[in-house]
Amino acid sequence: MLKQPANIIKNTAVVEHETKEFTDLLPPFLLQNNNDLFSKFNQLEFDEAKNLFEPSDTPFSSLLSGSMMNRSYNRYSNIFPFDRNRIKLPVVEDKKTKFSDYINASSINLEDQQYIAAQGPLSNTINDFWQMVYDNSLSDNNTYHSVIIMLTPLLENSIERCTCYWPMEKDSEILLAQRSTNTKYKFELKLRNLTKKYVKDGGFTHSQLLLTPYIPEDKDNASENAYPSKIIHHLYFARWNDFSQPTNLDDLYNLINYTHSLHKVKDFSEKRIFIPFIKKKQSLPLFIHCSAGVGRTGTFITLHYLLNYLKQFKDNYYSLKYLLNNKSPNTNNDTDPIYETIKKLRSQRARMVQDFSQFCCIYKLLCKVLIEKIKLQPQNFN
Repeated sequence: MLKQPANIIKNTAVVEHETKEFTDLLPPFLLQNNNDLFSKFNQLEFDEAKNLFEPSDTPFSSLLSGSMMNRSYNRYSNIFPFDRNRIKLPVVEDKKTKFSDYINASSINLEDQQYIAAQGPLSNTINDFWQMVYDNSLSDNNTYHSVIIMLTPLLENSIERCTCYWPMEKDSEILLAQRSTNTKYKFELKLRNLTKKYVKDGGFTHSQLLLTPYIPEDKDNASENAYPSKIIHHLYFARWNDFSQPTNLDDLYNLINYTHSLHKVKDFSEKRIFIPFIKKKQSLPLFIHCSAGVGRTGTFITLHYLLNYLKQFKDNYYSLKYLLNNKSPNTNNDTDPIYETIKKLRSQRARMVQDFSQFCCIYKLLCKVLIEKIKLQPQNFN
């Protein structure tokens, strides 16, 4: 079992100084003390350890991911995607070549929202990463732009956490050669930095990249027009070290809101009190990575998903009040949507939200956002 952190403050609410005057209005899951939260995090760790030690033919198997053939494609020796929902590179199956379709990335589905959680690219997986992005950015409606969220500095304490895998400066360009000729697409990719700006209110750098199929002149280019160029929005948030929460939660919140403005997400079109009607709308997956693709990545996905859900109720605080206080027919006062969301994440990629401080910061930020909503329309929560 986990050892309780020495600096934990016992029997205090998630955000003690903020919650006192809103105790009757906030949902129960945000009024838990730190001991409660530690017990829940400990339970997540226990359940995951039990799953990972199960026989290899279970849904939590990662035999292929950790095989000798794919070892050089993993940044860490203990962080693998599950075989059942790993992202596969677009290769043509050929038993003779035994070419691997492996990349350390997982498909994550949270009901109405799709994500791809990946490790930070290595120098030998840069091309694979962009091939994955291109393959998962194709849609019938080419107006959808892909968004990549990078949540790690390149170096931390002189240790590489992620290689520089994109052209950082405006107008710079790189050519991405294929790992093998056995890929589904008969072209290489060019990546060009169109624009670059620093977003001060969030502390991140936004680069707009153009990912273009490239067919050398000596090859048949008849199919070139069949594969369009793709606009990729790359958000580089370097103010977050491994095994920790961000130094400024406001920056993280602004990054999430900025992501919402760029990324096409499914919306809750009808604001009903109990269960929102989810309007079916295509959206591309959101690409998230840190270094291992689990701790900071899982924290961001949890917050992005839950804050997007709350965002749909911005004009209907009566519905929001019922939703947040767990008064729908399908919930009860013991429901903790943060805990349940992380459980879903860990069933799709191990060690998501890896550190207790990351676990706590999700509660802190969600609590802060809800209090601000209550302050804006207090009469609707009385």
